[in-house]
Amino acid sequence: MIESFSPFTRRVLAIGLLILALLVAGQLFALIASGVGNALDRLQDSRFALARVEAVRTRPPPPRAAPLPPGQFIGADSHGTAAAAAAGRIRTAAGQSGVTLEAMAAAPVDPLNPKLVRLTFAARAAEPALLGFLQTVERDDPPLRLNSWSISRAAPDSPELILQASAVTAWSPAQ
Repeated sequence: MIESFSPFTRRVLAIGLLILALLVAGQLFALIASGVGNALDRLQDSRFALARVEAVRTRPPPPRAAPLPPGQFIGADSHGTAAAAAAGRIRTAAGQSGVTLEAMAAAPVDPLNPKLVRLTFAARAAEPALLGFLQTVERDDPPLRLNSWSISRAAPDSPELILQASAVTAWSPAQ
């Protein structure tokens, strides 16, 4: 069939096919180059992350923290005894401030922070009594800090507030 075309037409067809082949090859090359470039970028990111991990792994451990001075922790024989002492402090402060404790629970020992006692509690009172309670709890020694809390109204028209809180304090074996 090609033999029936004139030599000029054959040349035009050959040049057209050559251009088409070059365009397809160019697109294929661009696709491969893009994939290789992405792979090289991921390889560089992985090497950087590995270098960071190695740098952290070979870094010396941080120095040991200084022990807390006396009076800054609860001295107790166990985590449970320390939790009971902290709960007693909260109950005493609530009684002195006229606050009603609705619930209180000690969290289990945290393996990452075994020397911390965490208590969650709910309290109800008018605003002045609740503020007095919070001041008493946080100002006395050993420190008992609220690390999360929320306050809401008991009812839309009620003067009472409800405090939901989590408190932490340090403990150490009694000496």
